[in-house]
Amino acid sequence: MSARTGATFRGLAYRGFAPYVRLAYERNISTTALYEYRRAATEIGITRAF
Repeated sequence: MSARTGATFRGLAYRGFAPYVRLAYERNISTTALYEYRRAATEIGITRAF
């Protein structure tokens, strides 16, 4: 199971560059405990559309 979402804030653009944020969550369920995990990630950056 996984879920991802993100947003680009074009209203805060400066010289064509806009900040963005992305969030992700992943969960793996296994009958073997060694392979079972949960993962959360956050990504922050800048992007530019050409």
